[in-house]
Amino acid sequence: ARRESRWSACANLISLVHEYDPILGPEIAAWLSYHEGKLASDLRDFERAEHLFEALIAAPTASDELRAKALLRQGFIFGARREFDRAIESYQAALRLSESLVGTSFKEYDVLTSLGEAFRDSGELQRAEQLLQQSLAGAEAVEDLSAMANADNALGALYLRRREGTSAATYFQNSLACLERLGDRFRSAQVYNNLGMVNSELGEWDKAENYFQQSLEIKRQAGDTRGQAMTLLNQVHVFRRRNDFVQAVGLNRQAATLFGEIRDTYCQAEAQRTLGRTYAAMNDLEKAREALRNAAALFERCSSGEKAAEVREEAEKLG
Repeated sequence: ARRESRWSACANLISLVHEYDPILGPEIAAWLSYHEGKLASDLRDFERAEHLFEALIAAPTASDELRAKALLRQGFIFGARREFDRAIESYQAALRLSESLVGTSFKEYDVLTSLGEAFRDSGELQRAEQLLQQSLAGAEAVEDLSAMANADNALGALYLRRREGTSAATYFQNSLACLERLGDRFRSAQVYNNLGMVNSELGEWDKAENYFQQSLEIKRQAGDTRGQAMTLLNQVHVFRRRNDFVQAVGLNRQAATLFGEIRDTYCQAEAQRTLGRTYAAMNDLEKAREALRNAAALFERCSSGEKAAEVREEAEKLG
């Protein structure tokens, strides 16, 4: 249910298990708490998720496997908040524990992928590439298709960031092939989105739009609100390049609204910034300044003062 983003079903199942609290042993109760933390994180209730994971990490009765999994999830939360140093610390702690977890479901290469993504997102691309290639090799050695898909997708995003479109496309296609072999349609939505971004970089607007539409359709079926918002925002750039500003503004507003619904303030700010730039391209400077000022206020709310100052300066330059 969680892999298909069916959050209500997840919550109902957790509630059902809680009816047996009086007879649950400490080990099962701890695992239930872990799954509650994952769900809270998926719903972007990061404060609750972090509290649950911290309690598990500190619990003397928690197994090393559970503690490592909690550290991994804690890293995801820090990454989502763009606290990359803290994310890296959590992943490295999980990696140290993974050395004693041979024979369990916890895999070192999964941690290496997450650690590589954190270094990538913090701008340390060379270190990220080393870790992601190491992760991919580990997953390939045991033909773990799911982990291979994750590592390939992460490497594709790294090469896209370097503006190496051909290499990025190769890794994204490899990821897609793994997911197709698994029959995992829902995770393929993110890869389609990424292929859309590659083709946008290459100026292949029709191909980009086709990939974005495939991604959007799957994300809507899955009820993936954040995923929809990200894809809509990426589509904006395609319509701007085509000078279809009316469509671009409409998609941009939809994306900003969806980010607001899930309380992703940082991405909502980015959407407002993109909206401001779209209005500027239309020469509607009043609306452009308004959107950029909204973006700056949102960046301030999520403690991104540097970004806020950058956007305010952008607004002032419009006159």
